[in-house]
Amino acid sequence: NKDEEDVTSEWLIDAVKLGLPTLVETLLTHPDLDLDPLESPGFGALNAVQEAIRGGFAVILKMLTKGNYDVVIDQHGRTVKDYINMKASPIVPADARRILGLSVKLPEEHKGEQRQASQVHKNDENSGWSQETSYHFDDSKCDIDVLYSITREDFFKDYFLPGRPFVLKNFVPHEEIAAFTKDRWDSTEEFDVHKRNWKVGPTAYPSITDQEYCDKKMTILELEDSKECDDMPGVPMEVAWHPSEEDFTDLWPMYEGEELFKKSGWRNMEEFFGPRGEHAEKLAWQVFFGGDGSGATYHWHGPAFNNLYAGTKQWRIAPPLYKGFTGMPARHAQKYLDEKETSIVMGCVQHAGDTMYIPENWGHSTLTHGFTIGSAVIMPQNYHKPLEIPFMFVHINKTGGTSIIDKFHKQCDSEYYEESWGDDHRTFHTTAHSYINRYGRAVWDKAYTFTVVRHPLARQVSNFFFLAGQCERNPKVCRDRLIPQNVRGDGMFELSDKDKIGAFHQWVSDLYEEYPPTSKQHYYFGSKTQGNDENPEFNATQTSWLVDENDKIVVKEIIQLEHLDDSMHILTKNIPCLLGEDQSPGSHPKGVEFSHKNKTPKYPDWKLF
Repeated sequence: NKDEEDVTSEWLIDAVKLGLPTLVETLLTHPDLDLDPLESPGFGALNAVQEAIRGGFAVILKMLTKGNYDVVIDQHGRTVKDYINMKASPIVPADARRILGLSVKLPEEHKGEQRQASQVHKNDENSGWSQETSYHFDDSKCDIDVLYSITREDFFKDYFLPGRPFVLKNFVPHEEIAAFTKDRWDSTEEFDVHKRNWKVGPTAYPSITDQEYCDKKMTILELEDSKECDDMPGVPMEVAWHPSEEDFTDLWPMYEGEELFKKSGWRNMEEFFGPRGEHAEKLAWQVFFGGDGSGATYHWHGPAFNNLYAGTKQWRIAPPLYKGFTGMPARHAQKYLDEKETSIVMGCVQHAGDTMYIPENWGHSTLTHGFTIGSAVIMPQNYHKPLEIPFMFVHINKTGGTSIIDKFHKQCDSEYYEESWGDDHRTFHTTAHSYINRYGRAVWDKAYTFTVVRHPLARQVSNFFFLAGQCERNPKVCRDRLIPQNVRGDGMFELSDKDKIGAFHQWVSDLYEEYPPTSKQHYYFGSKTQGNDENPEFNATQTSWLVDENDKIVVKEIIQLEHLDDSMHILTKNIPCLLGEDQSPGSHPKGVEFSHKNKTPKYPDWKLF
């Protein structure tokens, strides 16, 4: 019953992500709709075809492409076939052949080493933990990519976009691995292997799948010795918990504050996904350990990085189409997958020091060999920041920026990136420092960054009359900003120019007394917080919008509002989408008119103030 104009490509994308082929077909064949499966709803967002591949939805993919698998689907010029032919594509070879009629030619397999149960990996030689296992495992191949290094660009292009997992070998620093040795844990009160008793269960979190914890707690030594729970004979026990802030210090004592995200085995999280920002509270941290044959049963969740500090883990993973939950112990779950679901399940072995990346919604299970200790962080689904933003506009309030943003919406919608985050942040009024905090320095430095500034007195006069006109709609702002009663609302229209100038002078005097330069709220002299007050340098000056954490101006282009028309060729050279189709970059745009949504009430020439 929705109006046709309300149904956009985002509807199609959401239907694809939910794996609803009937709804997808309805949207594609509706006579009044003309939805493009290759249309992205905004900069950095994926199109419907990409989402179908990431979910492993071959049936939906066939609908979207109408059987044309040579169509280009991303900014790198890659086709549907290119995505499907990648190792560990979510469209498994069996579905590609059966549904799409495509024969997948897989890359050469990673050749590891054939290892017996008694052999110990080099990162475990000095761990002190028992590495004896009763279960043979094959380390001679891995069904996903095995990497020894990776850049943020490669992560985004080859793994995030196509939705593929990988294992990153020897990524965890040696000093971090050393913090999880048996001697080191036994030397602490928190992880005393002899005394502290832990809540144990047949899987990592038994209650999630209606299982029970063991009635009796166990020490770490008992887990290492594969002691059985009386209530669950023959089932190895596992410990899993969500660490508190205090636990972080005990677990990773070599890192202080932000070092955990810059130097540790978790450095890839911010490097690949961008600064934590408002997502910091939504990150799900986990620590787990258990004896030989324990592990996590089959389950799924958001994208995750998994670091292993001791022991060996045998992974079984499957694309989102085949995700699920089970209450079976890890050993039984993997046996079932290996015997019954060979066409959809992929395997790989993780050793101490390795990092495993599992994309969102992939089903996975782990089986441990010897005593293992690992940790993971599960990220929110919407955490990932764009890899590259073409241009960023630092829109200082009352400098004519709204008209520029209107132009971006009309002519640069596919390149102009905007969003809101946290309690009060939005790209509409964000400082350079806040941009850097949000997207990272690498993205900022690579983008074309610019701002428009204005004569400080002209800006302040405009600000005064703009705020006065907003008082009836937003009285709190006028109270906070000390707007005089006699100019609020329609009051200003009854004043002479002389009275308006006097009111402005009184306002500036009141502001200076209430919010002097030494005040933490000095920014009120020039603007609201817009969330930027988290940066200590933010104040009433326009300069404070343009600096980084070191008070260094980092905006590439600073244009004066008074000369904006004469500077348009500079903007079009760096932002060609501002031009018409028949114009070349660097020329002055023809017929460009800037609208003024934030019109201020008429007031005398600012020079009179």
